Amino acid sequence: MSHDRDSHPRRWYGRYGGPVFLGVLVLALVTAPFVDEVEGGEVLEPVGLTVMLVAAVGAVGDRRRPVVVAGLLAVPVVVGRWAHHARPDRVPAAIYLAAAVVFAGYVVAHHVRFVMRTRRVDVNALCAGVTGYLMLGLLWTFAYLLVGAAVPGSFAVGPDRRELAGTEAAYLSYMTLSTVGYGDIVPASRPARTLAVLEATTGLFYVTVLIARLVALFSAETARGDPPRPG
Repeated sequence: MSHDRDSHPRRWYGRYGGPVFLGVLVLALVTAPFVDEVEGGEVLEPVGLTVMLVAAVGAVGDRRRPVVVAGLLAVPVVVGRWAHHARPDRVPAAIYLAAAVVFAGYVVAHHVRFVMRTRRVDVNALCAGVTGYLMLGLLWTFAYLLVGAAVPGSFAVGPDRRELAGTEAAYLSYMTLSTVGYGDIVPASRPARTLAVLEATTGLFYVTVLIARLVALFSAETARGDPPRPG
């Protein structure tokens, strides 16, 4: 049997991991605002985070090394989140939030690398592009929560200055990433403002580079006369 990379059978997580992770991520973002309103919502949040991290590990590719690295980076996030849930007085949120920032950064970097190195526009490339963008918002969500926990008063939520809740941090992150920003949550400390500027800038560059890359790939396929390929 040939061991050529293109002919070698892909593992299940390399073949289906991207679309599955995108579905899990979208589901998590849509349902997150309602978790706190249901009975047992305080348990559903760490459960949802664990499921999302497992799906993310399965989406980093069809080779063993990046999957192992992602798995190792996910372990302190999962352990720290559940430890904080069980003993918030002894395990501060900053521990798992810092680990979550590192993990999300690795996943984003992997998806961007995949889009930059792929040679055709297919379902995997599109999923990687969208997932990378959504993970950017999640990365900054963790970063905002980390800054809010480390520097009290970093955010003005309405007329108050208090620590951000998880859904509020996600709301602020994606509004900043898309440069919409309604102004109902305002970064008040220097670290928080720096993060907001970096996120808005990163979001603009990401979309610009992603569109340029996909257009270039599609144009190259058209010029070569390549037939359409299924995802």
